[in-house]
Amino acid sequence: MLDKSAGQMVVCPECTCKACRGAGYILDSAGQVVACSKCNAVDYAAQSGLTEDELRLNANSIGILGSQMDKGAQQILRWLVGDVIANPAGWITLWGSYGTAKTLAIQAMVAGLVRKGLAARFYHAKRLEQGWFDDMHGDTANATLYSRVRVLAIDEAHTVNLKSDWTRAKWQELMDNRYRSGLAGTTLTLLICQQEPHQCMPGDVASRMADGRFYRPWPGAGNCQTVQRADWGAGHFLPGIIHVQGQDMRPHMPPRRRA
Repeated sequence: MLDKSAGQMVVCPECTCKACRGAGYILDSAGQVVACSKCNAVDYAAQSGLTEDELRLNANSIGILGSQMDKGAQQILRWLVGDVIANPAGWITLWGSYGTAKTLAIQAMVAGLVRKGLAARFYHAKRLEQGWFDDMHGDTANATLYSRVRVLAIDEAHTVNLKSDWTRAKWQELMDNRYRSGLAGTTLTLLICQQEPHQCMPGDVASRMADGRFYRPWPGAGNCQTVQRADWGAGHFLPGIIHVQGQDMRPHMPPRRRA
């Protein structure tokens, strides 16, 4: 279990695995949440926050309805899924209107990383907030997990209650920690917003989302989202904040038949 006063995992004498109490993860010497090497209790799929169907998602799950704008957005999102799974570090924010497959793309990234054997968690912003409140009233350490888990994905980040000074402070502390570890290449943070981040986030958080060090080299010719920087050499780059535009790109699936 977690010794909250010291921030370390301690041995529980009543559990099968004395290192992690069956949780499947521990804090290493660097304070990172890592898989417990003394047991086989890790079930990243169960811990991911995704449903059984969502765990099957991949880049090809991102559909298309035919417009040129949709094709450009689809190209970006499909490429991002593959690139993030291959390079799970940094910070990416997707924002745009409903139905543009932002959440679907992020879920496909998380699912792919889970299949790869990495600790990846998907939360709705309100569930994230609830975890902070749970820490105040029980023997949990959600704030530590949010800060240190290898991959953290947050849906509808614009709904975090920034009007509350307490929640705002917790949010900015989390974003600061994820920013620093993202620059160090030890974590990946994925955010989804319905609004432009500079309008719905504290200024320092929005600025860090846009940090040029989170840009990703884009293969081939550019598109409406990529940028070129003379001081970075030849080639195109995809920024850390991406405005996803277009018509509904969610896959059209037949309804489940009732038994």
